[in-house]
Formats: sequence, C-alpha cells, structure tokens
Amino acid sequence: MIARGASMNDAQEAMHYVAPVGEKAEYVKGAASVVSRAMAGETIAAG
Repeated sequence: MIARGASMNDAQEAMHYVAPVGEKAEYVKGAASVVSRAMAGETIAAG
C-alpha cells in the first residue's frame, strides 16, 4: 500500500523498520521483490 500511495523507496524504508534485527537487508530485498511483482500484476503464490 505504501509503494502505491507513496514510492517503492518509502515502502522499503517501512519494511526495513519492521524487519527482524540481523535480517534487515535480506528481508527488505525479498519483500520488495514480492511487492514489485504484485504491482506489475503478477500473481503471487503463498508459501
């Protein structure tokens, strides 16, 4: 929702804030990948 309403950079900053300590870079990278694909209209499978 942040990526659509603001920017992908804002969304990544929010993800970094809530990411587990010690996993921030990997968490943000993975979450940003899913968000980018979803914004492009790609269907994302749970799992």
